Amino acid sequence: MRPSRCHAWPSSASCLSLVVLFAWIPASGIAQRTHRVTLNPAAVPITIAPGKTVQNAWVYNGQLPGPTIRVTEGDRLQVKVLNDLPEATSVHWHGLPVPLAADGVPGVSQGAIGVGQEYDYDFVVTTPGTYWYHPHVDMQIDRGLVGAIIVDPKNSAADPRFDREYLLLVDDWLPGAPIPGRDPIYSDYLLNGKTSAGQTPLAVKQGEVVRLRVVNVSGATPYVFTVDGHSMRVTHADGQPVAPVIAGAIPIGPGERYDVYVDANHVGKWSIAFADLQNRSRTLVRAVLAYDGSNAPIPDASYVPIALASAPLLTYAQLKSASPRGSLFAQPSRTYDLQLGMRMMQYVWTINGQAFPNADPIFVSLQDRVRFRISNPTMMYHPMHLHGHFMLVHGSLGGTTAPLVKDTVLLPPGTMRSATRIDVDWLADNPGRWPFHCHQIYHMGAGMMRLVEYAGRDGDGDGLADGQDFDPHRGHAVTWTESGNYGIGTKVDFKAQWTPGQFSMWFVGAPLLQAVPFGLYGDSWIAPYIPLGASLVGVGGMSTLSFHLPNDAGLVGVRAGLQALTTTATLAPGLRLSTLSYLTIR
Repeated sequence: MRPSRCHAWPSSASCLSLVVLFAWIPASGIAQRTHRVTLNPAAVPITIAPGKTVQNAWVYNGQLPGPTIRVTEGDRLQVKVLNDLPEATSVHWHGLPVPLAADGVPGVSQGAIGVGQEYDYDFVVTTPGTYWYHPHVDMQIDRGLVGAIIVDPKNSAADPRFDREYLLLVDDWLPGAPIPGRDPIYSDYLLNGKTSAGQTPLAVKQGEVVRLRVVNVSGATPYVFTVDGHSMRVTHADGQPVAPVIAGAIPIGPGERYDVYVDANHVGKWSIAFADLQNRSRTLVRAVLAYDGSNAPIPDASYVPIALASAPLLTYAQLKSASPRGSLFAQPSRTYDLQLGMRMMQYVWTINGQAFPNADPIFVSLQDRVRFRISNPTMMYHPMHLHGHFMLVHGSLGGTTAPLVKDTVLLPPGTMRSATRIDVDWLADNPGRWPFHCHQIYHMGAGMMRLVEYAGRDGDGDGLADGQDFDPHRGHAVTWTESGNYGIGTKVDFKAQWTPGQFSMWFVGAPLLQAVPFGLYGDSWIAPYIPLGASLVGVGGMSTLSFHLPNDAGLVGVRAGLQALTTTATLAPGLRLSTLSYLTIR
């Protein structure tokens, strides 16, 4: 965990100061609650069971799972990420329909957060539900970098009543660092960061209604779970409300979430058990539901509840949306047939025979009604996740008018002769470039991913098409710090994405706590403005200024803000201030 960094870049009498002192004038408008959170990913020792400590776990804020972020529908969430990992990272807000600029995918919506550096995410949470956050860099999700987000509805009556609530994050745990290019072998399975041996019983009183928010944050494992001695009433899938359905056993793929209600009407101590979906005869990890005053023994960690092994599995066909998310499209604007696959004798996973990044974009236009017909002829489960949008699932109990709403759909194994298939519809209402990928991260890392790219529009008028723009909603350059070890005497690259052929003039200063608006020019985030240099934006929309940090030991720990003033041929008055980025010298 890093100490607080409060140093500012040293001023210089010879520097051109564009801004010296600002007075902040509060913006008018309706009051909005703002939640400010800091996430500090770092390598620390973590105890996952009594007497079992992992010495080099990668976690947020020194805990596994990371801190639960809880907000209310309509709130603004500002998250500062301070990266103390030994490599670059990012944070993706899984399932939340955020603007592209907050999606957290390096090379698609931001630059990676360098070692020892920081990054700000800022967005309004518009949709209640159970969500989670994780990196979108390589296999980092499989090292412990996971946490939950709960968005409560503005109207509390929108959720069924409950007396007690528990969050259960189920995870698979590696004995060492992830190895790309092969299926992982897990040493342990965790609930809320602990094996079965490390579980604290979940207390309940007879007559209570208990809400369980179950999130599969695993890198690769699809599970089935049950609450022994009780039925489960499914109320939400991927955070979205459904007409309640009673289930005995629920499959849950990586990235999926289910909210279930349990009526506490059977006194005792009961196993909340998870098994591999492909081997239901073995409990991998379990929590314990313990009634107050019960003298019953705690179920053995290896106990396999009858429902876990043999109860009928919940299916999408049993679920009906209880939210006004829309109907299936009678006539979609675009239809894509997407076949999942694997190249023979290689660990290469494909969509329509192409492996990312050497894969064609999936083109859509704003307000297109898009249909994906996804087929799986492979012998593996594939949880397919679409960023930035909700999918309406065909063949659910809701029919055409109230179809199941999901952001991650789990395709069961198939065969070359009999592929499994799921059709989904989704509305192209969130401009940008969005990943669609398998959330078995080893499959994703080996190619099972495409980018959905909005074409034919430049919504913010900055000369970058929506499908190429890191921030298609606002006409300003997106900046970040890249490469180098950020030490004194080393070279760092300051990067900006902007209109090809324009110029970026780079400045450094002390970061301000609050932006100062400059009308059409944008927002100022630093003071004073100390010039660093200028760079030309290339054909690909990228501008790079290479800068050698002074070889001065007194600069170690200095934290600076960076902004670019860019020229623009498409936006009046011809200049725009960029986003704020940071540099901390190590």
